[in-house]
Amino acid sequence: MIRLSTLIEGLDFSVLGAPLSHHADRYISDIATRFEHAHENALFVCTRTVLRNGHPAAFSAYAAGCRVFVAERGLGLPPDATVLIVEESAEVLARLAARCYGDAARRLTVFGITGTAGKTSVVLRLAHILARAGHRVATLTDEGTAFEGLRTPQDAIVPDAAELGRRLAYFAHAGAEIVLLELSAYQLAQKSALYIPFTAVLLTNFDPDHRTEGYFRSPEAYRAAKESLLAGKAAFAVMPTACADLACAGKRICFGEGGDFSAACIRTDDDLVTHFTLCEGEMRTEIALRAIGTDAVENALAAAVLARIAGCTHGQIADALCDPIEIGRLECVVRSRGRTVFVDAGYTAEHVAHALTVLRAVTRGRLSVVVGSVGGRAQARRAPLARAALEHADFVYFTADNPDREPPEAVCAALLEAAPDKRRLVILPDREQAIRRAVSEMRPDDVLLLAGKGNEDYQLICGKRVPFCERAIAKSAMAHA
Repeated sequence: MIRLSTLIEGLDFSVLGAPLSHHADRYISDIATRFEHAHENALFVCTRTVLRNGHPAAFSAYAAGCRVFVAERGLGLPPDATVLIVEESAEVLARLAARCYGDAARRLTVFGITGTAGKTSVVLRLAHILARAGHRVATLTDEGTAFEGLRTPQDAIVPDAAELGRRLAYFAHAGAEIVLLELSAYQLAQKSALYIPFTAVLLTNFDPDHRTEGYFRSPEAYRAAKESLLAGKAAFAVMPTACADLACAGKRICFGEGGDFSAACIRTDDDLVTHFTLCEGEMRTEIALRAIGTDAVENALAAAVLARIAGCTHGQIADALCDPIEIGRLECVVRSRGRTVFVDAGYTAEHVAHALTVLRAVTRGRLSVVVGSVGGRAQARRAPLARAALEHADFVYFTADNPDREPPEAVCAALLEAAPDKRRLVILPDREQAIRRAVSEMRPDDVLLLAGKGNEDYQLICGKRVPFCERAIAKSAMAHA
């Protein structure tokens, strides 16, 4: 816990409501931005982002016991509440979180991973390398947190600076040595990681035309968000050679062709193992990666760089990369009698087209895809998704994917309406039925892609997460086909 007067020292603010002296000696144990985290010893920060406005939640936080607030405007709270008015709550939130939880984070080795694509894949592959080498590793990705077998699914709220600080403190107290943080451009733009003591930061790749659901008004704003992580105080800044022009503060390490770390002699065998030579200076190590595609090799290179920074040997990296692990990106989940089923987390037209293009290169027979769209939102994705699936696959099974409160039949109808060729598809709103039928119709040398879920183990139906493991469904269907 930290005294309020110490916590807010040096901040620029004005005061509304009760004088600050009424609460200056109060001890603060938490920084809260959601009323679920509010209590008597929490300081409540009202954030304002493109995703949510925390100011209306102040009344609920007051009811839960909070008496000190940070906001960008008056809140109309009872007179015993003190409101600190600031110009930009995001930067203040990051500073407060660092002060409240910072001691714990400084006991950790923290790696920050961002990029347009591949963040989760790099985190999961790196976590496996480090754990296999004997490190106690915790991860925070879009899928949630994980430490020593305990997994906590991510809720609908993107972790902000307070939540990141809270989770880092938990990891430190639980005995983690290394923490891997996946950070989106949105989080970086909100300065969520501004004061985290990173040892190394990594950019997986950078697509200036990708602006994340319209959160960024220009490619320049998107670039600035990504660049902000590289330009921080981390000792090492890791990036692809294609992004070597981005500004950074730490030692620059590049991976890819012509970089400090590179892959040579890449080939994929009939068992869907990609072989390449890992090159670091004069060192050469043969790698057998249980994955396919150039993206998988690039992600493995990125993970190798951070593993080396953490002290792993080339031998430890090679041993770990040959293990089959659940990545959720172009992952082979079952093979039987010449038939192969992959899962991939990509849910946009671009993701599905890319995955199918990679799979086409290893498909001797028919290439099919089971693809759906989320319900209740993102209707604009459906027409491009339908067209991409039919353009790149030989046969398509349209279904639902997290339909939530929208009838799955309505989701499928929208996909069907946009389909340019209705002869090469079937409609099965029930996703399990779609998977089972698709597997049953496979022939030797056929490849099937289950697109959109990857590592997700649920379906969102009527606001509730219903257990749903398509890996298990595909294996069961293959066993009975």
